[in-house]
Amino acid sequence: MAKVNQHTNKTHCKRGHEFTPENTYIQTKGSRTCITCMENKKADLKVYHVEWHLNSHGWTSEMFSRVLKEQKGECAICPKTLTFEDKSNNRACADHEHTDPPRPRGILCNACNSALGMFQENIETMQAAIDYIKKFRSQEYGSNK
Repeated sequence: MAKVNQHTNKTHCKRGHEFTPENTYIQTKGSRTCITCMENKKADLKVYHVEWHLNSHGWTSEMFSRVLKEQKGECAICPKTLTFEDKSNNRACADHEHTDPPRPRGILCNACNSALGMFQENIETMQAAIDYIKKFRSQEYGSNK
């Protein structure tokens, strides 16, 4: 005789969510999982990851919220409005000075944060890039001067 799972007749998960067709995931061995609980667990893990990431760069979530408000939701370098979408160039990044321990600076968009990293925070190289752009911005394109 086949063994029957003792939980198959339950109408709610252990956290009180109803097992409806929309809220129930049937696993390969026939046991049920509450989709609401699965999504809550994923959200909790994401919050934990964000907290860990901020802390490893010298930030707290309270500090991040305060600075974001002070910057009016904009990048500290360019005027872009910051977002929290993973694959956006406007994604908010907690910038920090690369010291031990790291020291928070401001909140940047992903593009500005990446640019600082590419220049390895070297002020002379960044100034040379500014001078280079200015040099060619002031010339007419296509002239043989």
